[in-house]
Amino acid sequence: MTGTGFIVVSPRGRFLITNRHVLSGRKPGSNEYLDPKRRVNPTSIRITATTQDDEGVLVKQTSTMQLITSELDATWIEHPDGGADIDVSALCLADEAVSLAHALNMQRPPVIDDSEYRFTPAVPDRVMIVGYPFGRNGGATGVGVWVQGTIASEFHLPIDGLPRFLVDSRTRPGMSGSPVYLNPAGRMYNPVGREGLYSVAPEDTTQLVGIYSGRVSSDSDLGFVWHAKTILEVIDGGVPGSVFS
Repeated sequence: MTGTGFIVVSPRGRFLITNRHVLSGRKPGSNEYLDPKRRVNPTSIRITATTQDDEGVLVKQTSTMQLITSELDATWIEHPDGGADIDVSALCLADEAVSLAHALNMQRPPVIDDSEYRFTPAVPDRVMIVGYPFGRNGGATGVGVWVQGTIASEFHLPIDGLPRFLVDSRTRPGMSGSPVYLNPAGRMYNPVGREGLYSVAPEDTTQLVGIYSGRVSSDSDLGFVWHAKTILEVIDGGVPGSVFS
């Protein structure tokens, strides 16, 4: 199984953020096996990224980390209240993975505190979902593919009572765990700390609004995106993953 993840640096350390189902091999909500014919729990994950050497040449970085301890406990943390219902998990990167974390952080780190939004997402704003459809990269190992979509449901209204919204986008397997960025190019906004002054967002403006976790069905281009705040809730108050529950 392949998926996507991204790094968040917090006072608690460096975390790989991805979907719970990517790490557990279980469906969100029901906690059933993703593949009923292979009723197995993943025991390790191989993380791959790309960095640059001193001469600017792209260099592949790979690290393998355990997902289950010898005591059969999960090594990741998940949402303190939602558990398996909220498909967001965090894996703390060990000391030996610091170089990998550096590679994954080559791009500008995302701001995930949605209380600081410069732009309020709304239907039908354009979003970009950065991942690896069918395991394909964007020209080099660890370089993602940018897939365009639009917000398809009211941003602040929960879907099925859960903190997520819908996007309309041609996402594909391998993109689970992708960061989802709002692209508010051309929109007027008030810069933080500069009251009364308005600017126009440039073309390359991006704002993290959530984490993608798959389509509503294989026949639909509608997909679920968990709000960025769920990432903070997992990092700040996460509980050990419930592998067998």
